[in-house]
Amino acid sequence: ETSRGENFVSLQLSDVSFTIGKSCILSGLNADMEQGDLCALMGESGSGKTTLLNAISGRATYGRLSGDITLNAKPLVRGPNMGFVPQAYLVQKTLTVFENLWYSSMLRLPGISKDDRRSIVESVLTLLGLTACAHFSCDHENSKKKLSGGQLRRVGIGSELVTRPSILLLDEPTSALDAVNTRLVVDVLKNLCKRYGILIIASLHQPRFSVVNALDKVMVLRRGEFIYAGRQKDALGYFATHGFAPQPGENPADLYIEVAFGLATSTSKPPIEAEELAAHWNQRVKADRQAELAARRSGKCSQVEFVAWCQLAKPTVGSDVRLELWQLIASIAT
Repeated sequence: ETSRGENFVSLQLSDVSFTIGKSCILSGLNADMEQGDLCALMGESGSGKTTLLNAISGRATYGRLSGDITLNAKPLVRGPNMGFVPQAYLVQKTLTVFENLWYSSMLRLPGISKDDRRSIVESVLTLLGLTACAHFSCDHENSKKKLSGGQLRRVGIGSELVTRPSILLLDEPTSALDAVNTRLVVDVLKNLCKRYGILIIASLHQPRFSVVNALDKVMVLRRGEFIYAGRQKDALGYFATHGFAPQPGENPADLYIEVAFGLATSTSKPPIEAEELAAHWNQRVKADRQAELAARRSGKCSQVEFVAWCQLAKPTVGSDVRLELWQLIASIAT
């Protein structure tokens, strides 16, 4: 059976802002995310990470949302194609791991047979590495066979995966986890992206170096504005062009947070202040989009169209490979 995550997904934010009364929480956000991307939201506390996840998922009903959030160039319609895992453990303590996933599937996928439902639940348990503890109680305090924090986190993820989403949003999925459980959770998320083509967007609080290397895209928020929202492997180079470079052996995530806080000093001539970085990023994104629009008008294939074609022609090709192919062809064409 084909997973919904295997359908082509291109999510775009265009000048997205969010206000509560007279307070601006998010301002002019621009970013592009695609199927199979593992995207991390980073930034200082209060920068708007959770608010952005709520805005994308349609949960930000407590303020005014403006700008455009589009899915495959059409206004985003929230539904079963999108899953959301909050920071708090959303599991029923009186149920086992298997029962939590089973009842989540019953409530949100009512039109399938019992055999199909069992197949979905069992495949999710296997994918998340929870088969051995499938019949453990989720009551962390009173159960004799206790689940670890990482296992409970994966149960919460599994409750969303049984709906077979194309997009999965997670708020601090590694919060309060040790290094081993953090890596297990991130490995699961990476596998979901690469194996099933799910677009995953997760807020992460200063992830470890190994976690940063597993990411496809990094989105750094500073006071509700993006100072970077692009490919992870290009992030250090982008910040370096603005005079921000990490110390030898420094975790890139630490640099991003320090820049967002305004603690890092630019070495460029003249130096760039942290307050200017959001404007620089928005100018770059809009220039890239204008170039893509011009290419489309001239009859050339756009990036989104090319990636969609690649997915239809060769579904197993990763998003990074497709993007590199498009950039190569674009460079030859110009």
